Amino acid sequence: MINNIFVIGNGFDLSLGLKTKYSDFAHSEFWPQQDDKYIPYLKTYLEEKRDTESWFDIENELLNYARLDAAHDAITSIKYKPDLDIPYFIKVQNAMCQYIREQQKNEIDVKSAAGKVLKSVIENGFFKYIYSFNYTDLNIFAQKMNLRQTVSCIHIHGTVTDNSVILGVDETKLRKGYEQLHKTMSSHYRSHNIYNDLADSNEIVIFGLSFGQIDYTYFDSFFKSQSGSEPIPDKEKKNITIFTKDDLSRIDILNKLEDMGINRQRLYTQTHFQIIRTEDEDDILLMNNFVERLNKFSRKAYSQILKSF
Repeated sequence: MINNIFVIGNGFDLSLGLKTKYSDFAHSEFWPQQDDKYIPYLKTYLEEKRDTESWFDIENELLNYARLDAAHDAITSIKYKPDLDIPYFIKVQNAMCQYIREQQKNEIDVKSAAGKVLKSVIENGFFKYIYSFNYTDLNIFAQKMNLRQTVSCIHIHGTVTDNSVILGVDETKLRKGYEQLHKTMSSHYRSHNIYNDLADSNEIVIFGLSFGQIDYTYFDSFFKSQSGSEPIPDKEKKNITIFTKDDLSRIDILNKLEDMGINRQRLYTQTHFQIIRTEDEDDILLMNNFVERLNKFSRKAYSQILKSF
């Protein structure tokens, strides 16, 4: 049986026209205020980063704040108080859930690159597995697009639909008292099979994932296996397509692959690898060819099923 996997990140929701960046939430009315007498230093730290960093990433800042680092402790004046910081972290997580839920109610751009790809993915049933690193619900998007099919999606970090949003950091040594920042400490964290599904799939499509410090670990072993020194026979080569916004984000992804230790030249040689820029006119043909190829494959597969009866 042919397996195919579709993975989406925040760039997917942004392409649909939703304001789901961490900075959007951090500058919204949903950002939690603190009325208590003692202001958690985590609040001060996050808001300082929010107001000064050009790209504000809450999870990366949580990691930078709470990671056990003796060298950092030697130069900082932070007096860590987890009994104040952790309750504030929970407030941020709950507030973000409320913010994304409100964003999800907004209209989406059905003619966007994400809208076109999602319509194709849902209608042709080409993908056996759909994984989302987002908190939004694809079924709500499908309803907005007047699609009748139900989408089966595995949410790596929970969803606003059932209030299971998971904010935090991956398995890194944190200072004492901050262990609750680990995503695996959430009561909503569940087992998943993305590592094996990536390895077993023939077609891998990744839309809007930045491969940042927090999430790249999910793909590290997969890309290394596809760019090793052993040649891969042509009939066994995987189709790997990454959708990203523009040339700056394309270059950023390639640099991050290099940071993972991926040999990019071998990756291109040993797979059918391509990066499609959704807001670059030069890639419109690539985009159209991609959607048409999926649709043709789906029709061919459907015809074969009919012949089997």
